[in-house]
Amino acid sequence: MIDAYRIVKEKVPSVQLALVGSMASDDPEGWDFFNATIAHADGDPDVHILNNFNNVGSIEVNAFQSQSDVLIQKSTREGFGLTVTEAIWKGAALQSAANVGGIPPADRERA
Repeated sequence: MIDAYRIVKEKVPSVQLALVGSMASDDPEGWDFFNATIAHADGDPDVHILNNFNNVGSIEVNAFQSQSDVLIQKSTREGFGLTVTEAIWKGAALQSAANVGGIPPADRERA
């Protein structure tokens, strides 16, 4: 997501990226990914990485979702979950999906 943000940033200098999620205290792979993500952000002041361990809970997530122009769901373990439903309900301009984990895009060949 940070790489995609950087591409957008070239054309829309005011764009910001907020990576908001929940972390499990007993998930060493999750913490490795979290630390690698912080390193990849490389101190960019417009990349905000927030989670439940820095006091971001459901109220804050709702505020981010309500004020964002674009919401992207990249979960690798959640199916069509609450995050997607909330994004649709809040009128997100774009919902992203991928074939690698998470929510697969619609298969246009079968439609």
